[in-house]
Amino acid sequence: MINKLNTLPIEVQEKIKNTLKAYDEVHVIYEYGEYHVSAGIALKAHYAPDHKVIGTFKANEIFTQDERIENYINTFQDYPIEYKGKRDYKTLNDGKRHTYKLVDGNLVVIA
Repeated sequence: MINKLNTLPIEVQEKIKNTLKAYDEVHVIYEYGEYHVSAGIALKAHYAPDHKVIGTFKANEIFTQDERIENYINTFQDYPIEYKGKRDYKTLNDGKRHTYKLVDGNLVVIA
C-alpha cells in the first residue's frame, strides 16, 4: 500500500499521514474531482459519476513502531501502552503543548 500512497498528490499523502497519527486506518476516495480522506466509511444513496475508492491505508504500514509511539504521544499528550521508556508526567502534563521524539527508547522534548 505504500507504493499506492506515493502515487497520490503530496497534499493527499500529508493528509493521510496526519490522520494516521491519531487513527489506525484511513480510507481514501476520489469524488467530484477531489480526494477525500476519512477515518470512517459511510454508505450513500447516490455516488458521483467519478466516484472511485482509492484504498485503505494503515498506520502500521506507513509508520515504524517508534514513529507510531511518537505520533500517539504528540497527538494525545499521553503515553501509549507500548512505550517502555522513562515516563515524565510532569513535563507531559505541564499545560504546554510540546513536540516529542524518541531517542534511544526514551522520550525527549524537541520543541
